[in-house]
Amino acid sequence: MNMSALTFLYVVLPFPVLFFLHGLEEIVMAKRWLERHREKLLTRFPRFGVVIRHLLKLDTLAFAIAAAEEFVVLLIATATIIADIPYSILVWSGLVMAFALHLIIHVVQVFLIRSYVPGIVTSMLSLPYILYAGNMIVHTYHAIPLIVATLGGIAFMTGNLLLAHHLGIKLSDILHKR
Repeated sequence: MNMSALTFLYVVLPFPVLFFLHGLEEIVMAKRWLERHREKLLTRFPRFGVVIRHLLKLDTLAFAIAAAEEFVVLLIATATIIADIPYSILVWSGLVMAFALHLIIHVVQVFLIRSYVPGIVTSMLSLPYILYAGNMIVHTYHAIPLIVATLGGIAFMTGNLLLAHHLGIKLSDILHKR
Protein backbone atom coordinates (compact mmCIF):
# COMPACT_ATOMS: atom_id res chain seq x y z
CA MET A 1 0.00 0.00 0.00
CA ASN A 2 1.45 3.35 -0.99
CA MET A 3 1.42 5.19 2.32
CA SER A 4 0.76 8.77 1.37
CA ALA A 5 -0.54 11.23 3.93
CA LEU A 6 -4.01 10.91 2.40
CA THR A 7 -3.91 7.12 2.58
CA PHE A 8 -2.96 7.37 6.22
CA LEU A 9 -5.73 9.90 6.85
CA TYR A 10 -8.50 8.06 4.97
CA VAL A 11 -7.56 4.42 5.52
CA VAL A 12 -5.41 4.02 8.64
CA LEU A 13 -6.74 6.62 11.10
CA PRO A 14 -10.46 5.83 10.83
CA PHE A 15 -9.87 2.22 11.91
CA PRO A 16 -8.97 2.94 15.57
CA VAL A 17 -11.81 5.47 15.78
CA LEU A 18 -14.40 3.01 14.46
CA PHE A 19 -12.95 0.20 16.57
CA PHE A 20 -13.25 2.40 19.67
CA LEU A 21 -16.86 3.38 18.90
CA HIS A 22 -17.79 -0.24 18.21
CA GLY A 23 -16.21 -1.34 21.49
CA LEU A 24 -18.08 1.42 23.31
CA GLU A 25 -21.41 0.20 21.93
CA GLU A 26 -20.59 -3.33 23.07
CA ILE A 27 -19.46 -2.13 26.52
CA VAL A 28 -22.61 -0.10 27.10
CA MET A 29 -25.11 -2.61 25.73
CA ALA A 30 -23.76 -6.15 26.06
CA LYS A 31 -24.32 -7.06 29.73
CA ARG A 32 -27.93 -5.89 29.99
CA TRP A 33 -28.76 -7.31 26.56
CA LEU A 34 -27.26 -10.71 27.40
CA GLU A 35 -29.11 -10.86 30.71
CA ARG A 36 -32.42 -9.96 29.02
CA HIS A 37 -31.95 -12.51 26.24
CA ARG A 38 -30.19 -15.28 28.19
CA GLU A 39 -33.00 -17.87 28.08
CA LYS A 40 -33.96 -17.13 24.49
CA LEU A 41 -30.33 -17.46 23.36
CA LEU A 42 -29.66 -20.65 25.33
CA THR A 43 -32.89 -22.23 24.05
CA ARG A 44 -32.53 -21.24 20.38
CA PHE A 45 -28.76 -21.75 20.15
CA PRO A 46 -27.83 -24.59 22.53
CA ARG A 47 -24.59 -25.27 20.59
CA PHE A 48 -23.38 -21.81 21.62
CA GLY A 49 -24.24 -22.34 25.29
CA VAL A 50 -20.58 -22.35 26.33
CA VAL A 51 -19.98 -19.02 24.57
CA ILE A 52 -23.18 -17.47 25.93
CA ARG A 53 -22.40 -18.55 29.50
CA HIS A 54 -18.84 -17.24 29.12
CA LEU A 55 -20.11 -13.84 27.96
CA LEU A 56 -22.56 -13.74 30.87
CA LYS A 57 -19.56 -13.92 33.25
CA LEU A 58 -18.37 -10.54 31.99
CA ASP A 59 -19.83 -7.55 33.79
CA THR A 60 -19.70 -4.09 32.21
CA LEU A 61 -16.30 -3.37 33.76
CA ALA A 62 -14.91 -6.65 32.40
CA PHE A 63 -16.23 -5.77 28.92
CA ALA A 64 -14.59 -2.35 29.23
CA ILE A 65 -11.25 -3.82 30.30
CA ALA A 66 -11.35 -6.35 27.44
CA ALA A 67 -12.24 -3.65 24.90
CA ALA A 68 -9.48 -1.37 26.23
CA GLU A 69 -6.90 -4.15 25.93
CA GLU A 70 -7.92 -4.83 22.33
CA PHE A 71 -7.85 -1.10 21.57
CA VAL A 72 -4.29 -0.84 22.91
CA VAL A 73 -3.26 -3.71 20.59
CA LEU A 74 -4.80 -1.84 17.65
CA LEU A 75 -3.07 1.41 18.65
CA ILE A 76 0.26 -0.43 18.75
CA ALA A 77 -0.40 -1.86 15.28
CA THR A 78 -1.24 1.65 14.04
CA ALA A 79 1.89 3.09 15.69
CA THR A 80 4.04 0.53 13.87
CA ILE A 81 2.78 1.99 10.59
CA ILE A 82 3.77 5.49 11.72
CA ALA A 83 7.18 4.10 12.73
CA ASP A 84 7.46 2.51 9.27
CA ILE A 85 8.24 -0.94 10.68
CA PRO A 86 8.53 -3.60 7.95
CA TYR A 87 5.32 -5.55 7.30
CA SER A 88 3.36 -3.32 9.68
CA ILE A 89 0.81 -2.42 7.01
CA LEU A 90 0.31 -6.08 6.13
CA VAL A 91 -0.19 -6.97 9.82
CA TRP A 92 -2.53 -4.00 10.23
CA SER A 93 -4.43 -5.14 7.11
CA GLY A 94 -4.95 -8.54 8.73
CA LEU A 95 -6.47 -6.81 11.75
CA VAL A 96 -8.80 -4.79 9.50
CA MET A 97 -9.94 -7.99 7.80
CA ALA A 98 -10.49 -9.66 11.19
CA PHE A 99 -12.57 -6.64 12.28
CA ALA A 100 -14.57 -6.89 9.05
CA LEU A 101 -15.38 -10.52 9.89
CA HIS A 102 -16.38 -9.46 13.41
CA LEU A 103 -18.80 -6.90 11.96
CA ILE A 104 -20.24 -9.46 9.54
CA ILE A 105 -20.86 -11.76 12.51
CA HIS A 106 -22.98 -9.02 14.11
CA VAL A 107 -25.05 -8.72 10.92
CA VAL A 108 -25.59 -12.50 10.84
CA GLN A 109 -26.57 -12.40 14.53
CA VAL A 110 -29.28 -9.83 13.77
CA PHE A 111 -30.79 -12.13 11.13
CA LEU A 112 -30.58 -15.20 13.37
CA ILE A 113 -31.91 -13.51 16.51
CA ARG A 114 -34.27 -11.15 14.64
CA SER A 115 -33.61 -8.21 16.92
CA TYR A 116 -30.98 -5.70 17.91
CA VAL A 117 -27.64 -7.16 19.02
CA PRO A 118 -24.93 -5.12 20.75
CA GLY A 119 -22.54 -3.84 18.10
CA ILE A 120 -24.90 -3.79 15.12
CA VAL A 121 -25.32 0.00 15.00
CA THR A 122 -21.60 0.68 14.75
CA SER A 123 -21.20 -2.34 12.47
CA MET A 124 -23.56 -0.73 9.98
CA LEU A 125 -21.92 2.68 10.40
CA SER A 126 -18.51 1.06 9.80
CA LEU A 127 -19.62 -0.69 6.62
CA PRO A 128 -18.61 2.10 4.18
CA TYR A 129 -15.16 2.29 5.75
CA ILE A 130 -14.71 -1.49 5.72
CA LEU A 131 -15.71 -1.65 2.05
CA TYR A 132 -13.30 1.17 1.19
CA ALA A 133 -10.36 -0.10 3.27
CA GLY A 134 -11.04 -3.71 2.32
CA ASN A 135 -11.07 -2.79 -1.36
CA MET A 136 -7.73 -0.99 -1.01
CA ILE A 137 -6.24 -3.93 0.88
CA VAL A 138 -7.51 -6.53 -1.61
CA HIS A 139 -6.14 -4.53 -4.54
CA THR A 140 -2.77 -3.95 -2.85
CA TYR A 141 -1.63 -7.45 -1.97
CA HIS A 142 -1.26 -10.67 -3.92
CA ALA A 143 -3.54 -13.50 -2.85
CA ILE A 144 -1.11 -15.47 -0.67
CA PRO A 145 0.11 -12.56 1.54
CA LEU A 146 -3.49 -11.34 1.82
CA ILE A 147 -4.78 -14.77 2.86
CA VAL A 148 -1.93 -15.23 5.35
CA ALA A 149 -2.49 -11.74 6.81
CA THR A 150 -6.25 -12.27 7.05
CA LEU A 151 -6.01 -15.71 8.64
CA GLY A 152 -3.22 -14.47 10.91
CA GLY A 153 -5.29 -11.44 11.91
CA ILE A 154 -8.32 -13.60 12.66
CA ALA A 155 -6.27 -16.12 14.65
CA PHE A 156 -4.46 -13.39 16.57
CA MET A 157 -7.61 -11.42 17.36
CA THR A 158 -9.48 -14.57 18.42
CA GLY A 159 -6.70 -15.54 20.81
CA ASN A 160 -6.37 -11.96 22.00
CA LEU A 161 -10.12 -11.73 22.57
CA LEU A 162 -9.98 -14.78 24.84
CA LEU A 163 -7.04 -13.26 26.70
CA ALA A 164 -8.82 -9.88 26.94
CA HIS A 165 -11.98 -11.51 28.35
CA HIS A 166 -9.92 -13.47 30.90
CA LEU A 167 -8.06 -10.30 31.86
CA GLY A 168 -11.34 -8.37 32.06
CA ILE A 169 -12.94 -10.92 34.37
CA LYS A 170 -9.87 -11.15 36.64
CA LEU A 171 -9.34 -7.38 36.91
CA SER A 172 -13.06 -6.77 37.41
CA ASP A 173 -13.06 -9.30 40.26
CA ILE A 174 -10.02 -7.61 41.83
CA LEU A 175 -11.52 -4.13 41.51
CA HIS A 176 -14.85 -5.34 42.90
CA LYS A 177 -12.96 -7.28 45.63
CA ARG A 178 -14.70 -10.57 44.82
